[in-house]
Amino acid sequence: MTAYDRYIKPFISYFQNDPKYISNSQIAFYFKKHNLIRTPEAVSAFVEYYKKIGARRYVLEKYRKSMGRNENTSVPPPEKMTAFLESLKVKRYSPKTVKAYTSALKSVNTWVYKHFNITVDKITPEIAIRYFLYATEEKQLSYSTMRTHRFAVEYYFHNTLKKHIDLSLANNTRRSHYLPTILSREEILRIIRKINNLKHRLMISLLYSSGLRVSEVVNLKVSDISIDNGTLLVKQGKGKKDRITIFSESLKEGLQEFMEGKEASDYLFTSNSDKRKKLSVRTVQKVFERALSASGIQKKASCHDLRHSFATHLLESGTDIRYIQQLLGHKNLSTTTIYTKVADPVLKGIKSPL
Repeated sequence: MTAYDRYIKPFISYFQNDPKYISNSQIAFYFKKHNLIRTPEAVSAFVEYYKKIGARRYVLEKYRKSMGRNENTSVPPPEKMTAFLESLKVKRYSPKTVKAYTSALKSVNTWVYKHFNITVDKITPEIAIRYFLYATEEKQLSYSTMRTHRFAVEYYFHNTLKKHIDLSLANNTRRSHYLPTILSREEILRIIRKINNLKHRLMISLLYSSGLRVSEVVNLKVSDISIDNGTLLVKQGKGKKDRITIFSESLKEGLQEFMEGKEASDYLFTSNSDKRKKLSVRTVQKVFERALSASGIQKKASCHDLRHSFATHLLESGTDIRYIQQLLGHKNLSTTTIYTKVADPVLKGIKSPL
């Protein structure tokens, strides 16, 4: 049941009137009668609904601000938060995953405490599903964020509390049909040509040429590059897996020049201020954003879309999808098949049977 069904429909039915003509005093009366003033879910539903129909009510803003003050009150953390963090680190989860799981568990814990006055340690599958419905239908969290929240709760229960919790129903929350942005080869070349700095040009080129994630390109070391074979080794990529991928013949000369004077154990791309320190992910993203803007290309694209474009262009050129799966480091082939939906049917050689 959505918040609209739970709160707005009964409200409209009660007054038998267009909500635009229901006054502040009537709303206040209804909230008091149905004990909704201290119910964050109800207050949020009404605020959003009145905003949507373009008829704000000051009494709802008052309730919302009151909720905001209440939100600042202390929420007890999960009972074994420290053990949760230590377990993730012992199992060698990446700092990015540790941060994501921690944030997710705290979000679930805060919502559960405000609605049921308990910490996440004591939730039942039914309460958990209430949270996931709220997150999907009202907060409209993305499918990937929802998965992170579910994995965090499952990990906390199974590995930290040593308890079982059945969240299988959370699998039924809808998945958005997201299709990645694909840049053409010509557009990618236009972007790369706007980068004059050799280091910056090489790292952006490798994102596309090798299908790398940004975190993978900043973690490359000199010893990972095989100039003779035209391959590079990605160590401990997503999912803590090593893999070998390719890079373009056109990059060999630039890479060889750039690697001169570096030790095998050195990071390939280092900070200007400290040659032992690898570049940050944000630095790479900024370089790409500036080059994209300078190119005049109007598409909304990110560094990760270079990886999407790498896979799509390989598919269009006839490369077997299982080989693409290996180059990208996908655990499941189903993850790779999304590129079949964005590849150009003409370039794939698909013809009408007519």
